[in-house]
Amino acid sequence: MRPWAAITALVLFSACLMIVAAVEFGRELTPALIASTPPTARFAAMVGGDTGPAHSYSSKEQFFRDCLDISRSIVGQAQPTSRREAFDARCGRAATESVGAMPLYARGWLVLAALAKAAGNEAGFADDLIRAFRAAPHAHYLAQTRVALVGADYGQSREDVQALYRSDIVTLLSGMAGRDLVAARFIDFPNERPAIRAALDGATANEQAGFLAALKARGVEGSP
Repeated sequence: MRPWAAITALVLFSACLMIVAAVEFGRELTPALIASTPPTARFAAMVGGDTGPAHSYSSKEQFFRDCLDISRSIVGQAQPTSRREAFDARCGRAATESVGAMPLYARGWLVLAALAKAAGNEAGFADDLIRAFRAAPHAHYLAQTRVALVGADYGQSREDVQALYRSDIVTLLSGMAGRDLVAARFIDFPNERPAIRAALDGATANEQAGFLAALKARGVEGSP
């Protein structure tokens, strides 16, 4: 190859690399920029395909947090049915792709569990929730979402899902913020009280005392 031809090929190759890098940088930057916008704008960007999970873990976390939070928010519930379905479909495709590439990506499984529950697919919900739990059993920020998903229908859930709920309650009791959250659920959702009481048996004495203190701070005295 003549020198000028080699130089030309090198320049073209470098230009291609720069274009690819610029595109990837844009994919990584977009979720971070959209994260600072109101939920209505984020919803529209996700439905329209203007943002999505890129290669970095942080971009995936931001996208799938919105999949979980916005769909259950006032903004999500106020959307026309067709828009909500499009939003759910976008999240479902992205989550399926992510857990296919990273089978231990807990939040991806959690998104699929939430979508299955919303669709009335209880078997799919249980299976995906268990996968999410196994991928990150002691992560407080995921345990509180799992508890919220199971809590309302705890009595009708499979035994393995009920056991998962109780395990997540014990995990939450290990931290002050988690104890406050469990105390709030104990007060606000009476149907969950028997399950929370059962979970307390698996907590340490200090965790039980911390839970009682959290209840007391909310005006509940004595043994729950």
